[in-house]
Amino acid sequence: EAFVIGLGGDNPWKHKQEIFEMMELGLLDYSDAISMHPYRQPAAPEDVRPDRMSMYDEIKAISDKMDEYDSGETKIWLTEFGWPTWSGRGGISEKDQARFIARSIIIMRALPRVENVVFYDLKDDADNYWDNQEHNFGMLMHENYNYAPKPAAVAYAVLSDLLTGATFVEREESAPDVYRFWFTDKDGRDLIIAWTTKDTAQETFDVPGKLTVMNMMGQVTQDVIGDSSVTLTLTGDPIYILSE
Repeated sequence: EAFVIGLGGDNPWKHKQEIFEMMELGLLDYSDAISMHPYRQPAAPEDVRPDRMSMYDEIKAISDKMDEYDSGETKIWLTEFGWPTWSGRGGISEKDQARFIARSIIIMRALPRVENVVFYDLKDDADNYWDNQEHNFGMLMHENYNYAPKPAAVAYAVLSDLLTGATFVEREESAPDVYRFWFTDKDGRDLIIAWTTKDTAQETFDVPGKLTVMNMMGQVTQDVIGDSSVTLTLTGDPIYILSE
């Protein structure tokens, strides 16, 4: 039996009205999922500008429109987006690429219709790093550099291990520039993921039991024993708080 993916990778910001019109014409009647490419480089997933919403709000607007036509059966696949690591147009640092990829995955897990997230690119397409944006999207460098991992590859692996089999619970209330997401992991443990879009922010977490705090690269930075709250300094790197 065929699994039909509708659309062809439309950008939910540039083509929102066209996507809405296709839904009105019966798109969801013929699709098991619809595909979008929410590129926004060099902006962060949470960035809001006068002419553009955050990534979450962009995809949620599409999801909300889909609710008018079915009860959640048709899923959303984000089949291509990413950030190039170079100093030219649309480029960001390797550290920011790692941050943005991890944060976008976490944000999209809060939307029930989002079923698949696929990044462009696994590896850099070629090694003309200084003259071609398209050669810089990879989480791994080009084979001429022995597929050397960028920080994004490690951050992606750490997050994938934590979220495999996990269940999204809720986005916790916090300041507008602080993001806190609560999951239950595959072993039934509470997993809280948090970061800020400011330089730093102080946040207090009340999670009972032994807490293990890991940074974006999977390093344990703190163990807390006992039923007490813990105050942590947040940055743009997601931190992972696991409760035993």
